[in-house]
Amino acid sequence: MKMGRRRSSPLKRLFILIIITAVVFIAIDGCMWPSIANISGVYAQNIAEKAFNDAVSAVLAEDQVSYSSLVTLQKDDSSQISAIQTDTVAMNQLKAQISDKIMENLSNSEYSEFKVPVGTFTGSDLLMGRGPKLSFRLQFAEGVITSYENVFESAGINQTLHRIMLKVKTTVCLVSSWHSTSVEIESSYLIAETILVGSVPSVYADIGQSEIFGTSSAADAASGG
Repeated sequence: MKMGRRRSSPLKRLFILIIITAVVFIAIDGCMWPSIANISGVYAQNIAEKAFNDAVSAVLAEDQVSYSSLVTLQKDDSSQISAIQTDTVAMNQLKAQISDKIMENLSNSEYSEFKVPVGTFTGSDLLMGRGPKLSFRLQFAEGVITSYENVFESAGINQTLHRIMLKVKTTVCLVSSWHSTSVEIESSYLIAETILVGSVPSVYADIGQSEIFGTSSAADAASGG
């Protein structure tokens, strides 16, 4: 008499499923993790920079920041610029507001969480954007570091473009369910700018509560002297 094939028990099927899942995760961990780290790092960079951009734009719009609100141009008797005086208190307050807003943004799920389909990590165009999604979360590894940079560029004959740039830098941890890595994010943003006509200051000095640039030629200023 021919015996029928015995059906596998639910417990056995579950055990096989667990084994297959474990093998898949081991394969991902050993072979795909470098790709996962690189691609998810790009996602993290883009998301963090969006958080930076949105924070800077929001604060500048809310405070109605302009060149004249941060800088005072001092002129001599011949109406030539003798000094560029920046309001350090106002600029430090602006840095603090932007830093706080960036941290607030990165604590929001809109910026701190994202998912990437597994197929994207294979490098195959056919599998790009396909398959189950891996979840990632951005967490602060340290605070936000901000600093100003004054940039002088030639803008024509006897004219110099003065830009006030804000550099923003932070390190975030990119956390998944089985791995974590750190990503350093650094960007630069235009805070204010104007065209200076004639000889402009380029020598920097810190005097009291303000920053003053001493007088020199426009050509020297444009060269970053």
